[in-house]
Amino acid sequence: MTTVFLSSGCDATSKLYKAGYWLSSPIPHSAGIEYTFRHPNKHPREKMNILLLMSLSLLYLKEVLVLQCNVCIYSNGWKCMAGKGICIAKDNESCSTIYYYRGEKPLYSQHMCKRKCQEETSTKADLMRATLCCNKHLCNIF
Repeated sequence: MTTVFLSSGCDATSKLYKAGYWLSSPIPHSAGIEYTFRHPNKHPREKMNILLLMSLSLLYLKEVLVLQCNVCIYSNGWKCMAGKGICIAKDNESCSTIYYYRGEKPLYSQHMCKRKCQEETSTKADLMRATLCCNKHLCNIF
């Protein structure tokens, strides 16, 4: 911050403006007017804005790097009927969808984060269960 005392008719303000400083506030002074000039790179609000942008960028980057999966306890067709949300997959977890069928007719599905997910199909009488796994952001859609 640079403080200059000016009497009327002084040309120091134009020199400071050309040097990249900006006028903070004129304050009346007994010898004339006291002008306070600040350089734009030294303004505390600008530093706070830069820190805020960097913090938000890191948060966004964290959200992009983690695997998020859809969660639904009971999905019928394309609509989640109960327990809708999002989970963040931990180590050795993937997004998973488990479909339940009676014969060839779909009954319902479940969507979740699943540890050591393996794609498989199992049948018991006329009921079939199919597990699908994926490793992309929100890949287990309803």
